[in-house]
Amino acid sequence: MLMRRASRTVRTALVGLTVLVILGLTAVAYQASAAEGSDADLELTAGPSRQISAFGSSITVRYTFFIRNAGPDDLTSYQVRVDADQAGNQITISDGDGKQGHICRAKPTCDATITADFPALTGQAFQVELSLKPRTPYTVTVDPGGEDTDTRDNAVRGSQLLPMTDLVLASASVEKVFENGTTVGMAYGYTLRNSGPAPLTEINFTVDTDQTSEIRISAPAGPGGTVCRAVRTCGFRLTGQVYAPGTDLPVTITVYAHGGTRATVRVSPQWSGDPRPGNNTNSVTLPLATGT
Repeated sequence: MLMRRASRTVRTALVGLTVLVILGLTAVAYQASAAEGSDADLELTAGPSRQISAFGSSITVRYTFFIRNAGPDDLTSYQVRVDADQAGNQITISDGDGKQGHICRAKPTCDATITADFPALTGQAFQVELSLKPRTPYTVTVDPGGEDTDTRDNAVRGSQLLPMTDLVLASASVEKVFENGTTVGMAYGYTLRNSGPAPLTEINFTVDTDQTSEIRISAPAGPGGTVCRAVRTCGFRLTGQVYAPGTDLPVTITVYAHGGTRATVRVSPQWSGDPRPGNNTNSVTLPLATGT
């Protein structure tokens, strides 16, 4: 009788131990699966973009991206990576509400984890803000943290926006400032307008003449200027200030040369395109000296 009771006790203990082992293995398997991350087929598409600011060669643009979870698992987070071919200036990754994200400075790659309830068969948006030179290539990639059955639609490639700035060069004044023999000096005043839509900070000036000349380019109120002597071409770049749409900049081009010399003034934005370059040029002919 005692033997039978002992046998039943041993069998009960073995059954309990087996159950504990099975539960333990199940917990380990579950923990391993959770550590590997959830499995989901993510699909990434590009949305709208908007220029935020510009200074020098750095253009800041905010891009919106749409991400869809095609399942099978619900997600509680996903990973975003941005690769840019330029090491800097700044990359910012944030969720659609701008409440969480990550900023990377002076690095060509930036990683961030977006934490959010992301059920299967739903979509969300996130934002990437790039401060880079125009036309710098970039790639945005998303990852569920686990297995993605189709990674062909996990990345979007693009290039940094090239802003558009319509510069308009208009003649404002003409004044003779020098005469000696056959040489005359003429000061040509211009108004340079940024007609938008984008602001700019750097403007190129080029003056070409068909005879050897002394050429002076000057812009008041701080931007400075340059003097080129015994040349037929003179160039200068205005930097250091932001010219918002609607801004007028007075510029004076002074040419010292033989009377009858033809001069052509050209302006162009350094870090943006100009949709109407035809109004960026003005040509003049210096008058003949008195008595010639």
